[in-house]
Amino acid sequence: MARPPFRMYFNVQSPLSMKLVGFKTVKPRKFSYKPMFFDQEKEEFANRLHQAMQGGNDPDNEALRMKMQKSWRLREKQEKKRAGIRNLLIALFLIILLIYFIFFV
Repeated sequence: MARPPFRMYFNVQSPLSMKLVGFKTVKPRKFSYKPMFFDQEKEEFANRLHQAMQGGNDPDNEALRMKMQKSWRLREKQEKKRAGIRNLLIALFLIILLIYFIFFV
């Protein structure tokens, strides 16, 4: 059996760049797989954000801003009311516990 030619094992294009060809590693192939997942809330938020960025100061944005401020104020009032009720219940529980320890223990 005849020996393969010298050029098969070495890259002999120029004398300075002699590289071994037989030990060249192949890079993995890249692929562009995009998973098919649709988050409707995220898409709607992105659309609203895009419209808000393009819209500027039109009346719809002002109405939206006023509506958001109103809902935030309402939520803040509700949270304060709940906190007040919670503090009242905690104080009432501690008073009842104190009375129990004073009179029954």
